[in-house]
Amino acid sequence: MQRTWRRSYDEMVPARTIEDSLKELEGFITSIHSGKTIPVDDLGSPRELFPSSDSNYTTRTAIPRSSYFVNELPEFHSLVSSTGVTYHINRMSMAVKQKNGENGRKSCGKKSSAIIPPWIDVPEHSRFFVIKSSCLEHVKKSFYNGIWSSTHFGNKRLSEAYASLAVGAKIFLFFSVNGSGRFCGVAEMTSDLESGLDTSIWGDTKRYGTAFKVRWIIVRDVQNRLLKRFLIPANEMKPVTNSRDTQEIPAAICKSILKLFKYDQSNVQSFLDHDYS
Repeated sequence: MQRTWRRSYDEMVPARTIEDSLKELEGFITSIHSGKTIPVDDLGSPRELFPSSDSNYTTRTAIPRSSYFVNELPEFHSLVSSTGVTYHINRMSMAVKQKNGENGRKSCGKKSSAIIPPWIDVPEHSRFFVIKSSCLEHVKKSFYNGIWSSTHFGNKRLSEAYASLAVGAKIFLFFSVNGSGRFCGVAEMTSDLESGLDTSIWGDTKRYGTAFKVRWIIVRDVQNRLLKRFLIPANEMKPVTNSRDTQEIPAAICKSILKLFKYDQSNVQSFLDHDYS
């Protein structure tokens, strides 16, 4: 294609073409999916478009709604630059589509009831723990009743963490069912242990005598194979997938895991689905 030129104040410079813009936007979209930050001249800094900081770490989902419908995934998304120009950009690059097995075609339209919020606020000094459940039904009852109870030792550890929490900080719990090969969601611990909560939902009030309140934030699966690269120093550098119940996880690792929960669009499913297995 023949290159056109325009004159600047002091020299001849090549005029921007559609191909230049497409390449730039392709790089921008790739940076969103890869988690890397690259400069984008016309659209403004990605840091301005998707703000985050250590003191108030916030991420954003591609789809701000609780019910996730793959066949309704918007192909295009509008961004407004600092100059007021609106750009309509393809949300998923061809490379991402091929990686997900779509090859440019529309999804088969499988419906999932996964909950992926538009924002997750992670204040400074928040703490993160893995929850290992022996039974998926226990996790479901936690979701519907808004409470959770661990082992005696696990409850003690979480209670101490909650009591010593810095002002404004939160405790996030990453749930996984033993033997499932996946993590199935994230909840926030919103109270200390309380003896008045109804633990009979788990069928063993002697074992689960006390519980604490939780608020479920994310309900969707992330496969262990995507998490094995995250190693836990406090657990002999074993992968996070090998964590014990109430194992504490470093904040930097958990923020990366949260991005996987929010941005990975391959095979979205949750324990709320009717055909979940």
